[in-house]
Amino acid sequence: AISFFAIFVLLFSTIVVLILVLDNPISRLFISFPIPFLSSSIVNRLLFIPAFSLAVLAAKGMDLWRKSKETKIKIYIFLIGTSYLLVLIYLVGVKTLNLPYLHSGALSLVETYKISLRNLILPIGVFGTSSLFILLTGFFKFKDKKNFALILIIIITSIHLFLFSQKYLNFTLKRNVFPKTAEIDFIQKNQGFYRSWGIGEAFLENNFASQYKIYW
Repeated sequence: AISFFAIFVLLFSTIVVLILVLDNPISRLFISFPIPFLSSSIVNRLLFIPAFSLAVLAAKGMDLWRKSKETKIKIYIFLIGTSYLLVLIYLVGVKTLNLPYLHSGALSLVETYKISLRNLILPIGVFGTSSLFILLTGFFKFKDKKNFALILIIIITSIHLFLFSQKYLNFTLKRNVFPKTAEIDFIQKNQGFYRSWGIGEAFLENNFASQYKIYW
């Protein structure tokens, strides 16, 4: 069984990482510190920590629900559902009442609103379907009803993750992302065991040098 301290550590680490990753005064102050590893790294790589923590907590919650006869899970379903409803209400307010919302580059307020609303459709559908399976277990009497519901939830979640990966991860030919240029060919042929660096606007983006096997 997972201890209360372990639950606290997982939740605390998730909250801390989200504060550091999202754009806010605390994260900007943290990145501004002259700490070599932190100031030169990509902050969003820390997102594996909340992903791992929430996965462990979700697995533990599913196991507790499977073994318990309590109905407290209905309260959590209600709270999460209410959160989704509040987000939807606010998005409608952005459209109808001109409430403040996020701006992203050259995208207008209306465009960011539409993107957010469209991106909520699939998560709300997965949440609603999973909640329905959980609630329906209270109407059936066969022995393995909760196990059957969990299998269906895992299948739906897997489909959701697959669709998300197809949307988030772009696949293209390697030469379109890492093109061959005369400058890179020259460095690759003459670098040897030495390192290279750029002057002014001559630079390689993070992780690109590794793909070209250049010591940058």
